[in-house]
Amino acid sequence: MALTKEQINPTNSSLLITEAGMNTNQSIPNLGNVPFTSVLAIFGIVSNLIIVIGTFTKKSLKKPTYYLMANLSICDILVSSSASSVILITVVAIRVKMAANIFIILCKIAMFPIYYGYICSIQTLTIISFERYRAIIKPTKKLTNKRVAILIVVVWLISFSLASPFLSSIGHQGYQCEINTKHDTFVIVMHSILFITQFAIPAIVMIFFYTKILHRLNAKNGIRQHESVKSKRLKRKTIYMLLITTIIFLICTAPWATILIIVAVTGQFTSQLMNDNSNFFLKALAILARFLIPISTIYNPIIYCIYNQHIRKLFFPCNYERSNIVSATSEGDSTSKIKFKPVLVTSSCHAFEADTHKDDIQS
Repeated sequence: MALTKEQINPTNSSLLITEAGMNTNQSIPNLGNVPFTSVLAIFGIVSNLIIVIGTFTKKSLKKPTYYLMANLSICDILVSSSASSVILITVVAIRVKMAANIFIILCKIAMFPIYYGYICSIQTLTIISFERYRAIIKPTKKLTNKRVAILIVVVWLISFSLASPFLSSIGHQGYQCEINTKHDTFVIVMHSILFITQFAIPAIVMIFFYTKILHRLNAKNGIRQHESVKSKRLKRKTIYMLLITTIIFLICTAPWATILIIVAVTGQFTSQLMNDNSNFFLKALAILARFLIPISTIYNPIIYCIYNQHIRKLFFPCNYERSNIVSATSEGDSTSKIKFKPVLVTSSCHAFEADTHKDDIQS
């Protein structure tokens, strides 16, 4: 029997669909954003995968900071994979009229990486800000690969432990996977803890560290005086790159982190907020939360390419091979000229000395 709109209660997900399948018109989601989300997900997976592979295969990238950047890319791959998985199971569920008990399991599997990847990303960014701060303030304490490996393992373990409780709240409304289908005290507390500990506090910490770093860089004696100009420029460029990465991440994830609290407290689904014309602010926030999360996985490779030559080589190797050939040819020509010039000068000197000596004898 088809359910009426009044019978659907968001606190009871078992009433949303029948056991036989989800074949009501009310349960079919709007798939208009599928092409947009799919393109972002594919680009996010491929571009971040290039960075991860390059970091572990290129000798020039096997450094602590690059390993942290690669870990950030792995987190982004998780989120992109989650977005593409949700689209895939939604399309398949509509086509085969999937049973409720199967669909809810697939929703949990597909949406869990969003929590996992997000927590992992913000913890990695916090570690990067601290390590950059320490590199500027206390340059003698260098970050080692072993220390980075330990930090990365700790990040993944903490992220998994913090993300696991949210498996219970992930569900669906019809054919639409939802981040939250329960609105009890436990869910409200968990989402509040996630917002405070994995968004608000890390944001404050990162802002503090980067403010200190920028103040130190702008000071007259901010960077060690014995460093070369090239080294100073490279250090500044790296810090600005990581700062921009952090700022954009916070902008992209702020609506999603905020909507977690709103969904948990109000008892409304994200999809309901997106279609609620009575509150423009909540509607705009829900739309931003849905669209900015996929975007948050693609900007890192773009920023890395703009600011970092080593990362650029991973994406455009042909251009660099061509420029290396031209550079080598130019260097060969200039070298031959340099080598030829002393010979001429030396010959001229010997000739001049011989003529002078001959004239002295004759005189």
